[in-house]
Amino acid sequence: MYNGVRGAAGADPSWREAIAAKIREGEVEVVILGPVTRLGMNEAGTLQEVRDFTALVDQVRAQTERGVAVVLIHHENKGGKVSGAWEGAGDTLFHVQAQGHGSVRLHVQKARWSSTWHKKTLQLVWTDVEGFNVEQKEELDDETLAEQIVAAIRHDPGKGWSRVEEATPGVNRQRRMAVRDGLLARGQIVNIGKGESGEEVALAYCPERKAARLFPVDDPTISHLLPAWGADGEQIAPARTVRGQVHLLPAPRPIGEQGVGAPVSPSSDLFGEQA
Repeated sequence: MYNGVRGAAGADPSWREAIAAKIREGEVEVVILGPVTRLGMNEAGTLQEVRDFTALVDQVRAQTERGVAVVLIHHENKGGKVSGAWEGAGDTLFHVQAQGHGSVRLHVQKARWSSTWHKKTLQLVWTDVEGFNVEQKEELDDETLAEQIVAAIRHDPGKGWSRVEEATPGVNRQRRMAVRDGLLARGQIVNIGKGESGEEVALAYCPERKAARLFPVDDPTISHLLPAWGADGEQIAPARTVRGQVHLLPAPRPIGEQGVGAPVSPSSDLFGEQA
């Protein structure tokens, strides 16, 4: 492993020949070079500049006359992404972030040749010999995740979805959203949004690019927005009529229960009209 070799992949061909010779001599399989600003990458990092630089790296690999993986170290920008147009140039892109003493987050932002690892995140813990182990965590099942989402909303009714995400870490974002949408469709939680006239309406979905206000369905502060239910789970209060059609709300069910209750269309509010 060679770390921080100045100019090894830069404009000076003698440096590239020297590093290639060292790789052959040591039968090296992985070379770590960085930061790239010390390797001759002195430009802003446009797509063409990145391609020109990686072409020089490929020259080093060709001169080694052996299979070798090259890892380039580069900093992130203010948005937390890699600075410059590097994502399109390499085969794999890792985002490494310290998580306090003894812990590191490793996110596989891109894995061109592995759909299994693409977009996967690992939590790493330090070992005694300057290494890392993958922290083993039990995968949450959907029922447990649903309970955690409901508990987070019940703890602070009216909170937005981003705050619920922060309160339920450790799972894929898309999976968390799918469980949330199931809770909304079953009538266990509700999103309070705005109708066409600015009035509050109860939504059975979270509109894209709009702030959500999530409540447990039994929260008394929103009971006036929901239809009433009889002991047998039948709707007894008049449903709201929209454009001449009557729209019903499915009775709330315990988490994990399947079966009765009409499904709620994701394009409708709890009374059938999109906000």
